[in-house]
Amino acid sequence: MLQHPVLAIDTCGQVGTVALVDLEDGAKTVTCVSQTELGGRAAAAELMPTIDRMLREAALELRALRTILVVNGPGSFTGIRVGLSTAKGLAHGAGVPITAVSRLAVLASLGETQQDGLAVLDAGRNEFYARRGQREWLASFEEIAAAAEAGVTLMVGEAAIAERLAAWRPTRVGPLDACSAARTALARLRSGETEDIATLAANYLRRSDAELFARPISAPAR
Repeated sequence: MLQHPVLAIDTCGQVGTVALVDLEDGAKTVTCVSQTELGGRAAAAELMPTIDRMLREAALELRALRTILVVNGPGSFTGIRVGLSTAKGLAHGAGVPITAVSRLAVLASLGETQQDGLAVLDAGRNEFYARRGQREWLASFEEIAAAAEAGVTLMVGEAAIAERLAAWRPTRVGPLDACSAARTALARLRSGETEDIATLAANYLRRSDAELFARPISAPAR
């Protein structure tokens, strides 16, 4: 029987993951009980059936969860929306608390030996999602290169980014998944820190294509 079960959801990357974890030993450690990958861009179709199967296999009801943990970005806009809306809907319907964690924070925590490292995720258009310390921002290739030239260790989680930044020998860390997200958020889960479902928002760090390329509405003729 799980002592303090937490459902963790990360659908921000190319491959999504859902995990059922347990907080043991007075919530001092995280045990990953089970984890499932969601195929490619199929998170919207696979997420709810996967959650249902996980709970049934663990003989758990949704309302028995201690918390629902969701990675709320940055990453795929569609993936973020799918994971966040599902987590918020389940939390609201079952009366279960919800906690959110940044995907960049998860990545940074995996390179915890690098005290002043720069966590980097691909943002497309030759840009990167970046985190250093507690600051997160949308960075240009030039910014990342300048930081690396200054001696800052780059931390990446995906092979494609490691190849793009190979000239600066980035540190490859991982896995970047739902179980890792739960370990990153352990202190918050242990303390019972949760989000307000009504105000919890996606951590996009950039505007969507629809916003960037939308044509302005012409003012009505007078």
